[in-house]
Amino acid sequence: MKRIDKGLEPGDFSEWKETDKMSSRPNWNRVPQKIKESIHSSLLDEQGFICCYCDARISKTDSHIEHFRPKKYRDLQLDYNNLHCSCQRNPIHGEPLHCGHKKRSWFDESLLVSPMAAGCEDKFRFYGDGQIVPHNRDAAATKTIRKLGLNIPKLQAQRAAAVDAVLEMNLSESEIRSLVTMRDPEGRFVAFCTAIRQVLLANN
Repeated sequence: MKRIDKGLEPGDFSEWKETDKMSSRPNWNRVPQKIKESIHSSLLDEQGFICCYCDARISKTDSHIEHFRPKKYRDLQLDYNNLHCSCQRNPIHGEPLHCGHKKRSWFDESLLVSPMAAGCEDKFRFYGDGQIVPHNRDAAATKTIRKLGLNIPKLQAQRAAAVDAVLEMNLSESEIRSLVTMRDPEGRFVAFCTAIRQVLLANN
């Protein structure tokens, strides 16, 4: 889980909310599809095209807009700071759910690690085989891993493959540090950058 540095909401979203002020309560279902597309693009850009929870590579076609605090929190449905991009836009039948689709409507302020929280990356520990565990038995990290399915075999395998791919590049420590902290020319972070950083950098 890489920390998300939230930016400003898209201008067209702000303008639409001004016109929708007369409505009784905020309602995500009223947001026009064109503006949802704009929000989606903005979220992808600020996250560097990685999932808000697992750090997997995502794009507009395979990700969805995630309400961190679920839609049952009506007053936050249109709060841009409550919106992120999660993977698995259209889960394949039989494929294990994880991240936003696994979380569904669950929320606990004290037990769900927020990708916007300072230090969220250090709540977890990663290993070369792809496993993720709570750091120092942190209760919130423990619950978040379980509720979001962050340690399922699929994600373990993807993280391990990402680490192995960087190992095969024979990079120096400074090159690895640049790889996991910098965006590429398209504005993307490397997938599973948090796991790569922790596994391969001694002073991560």
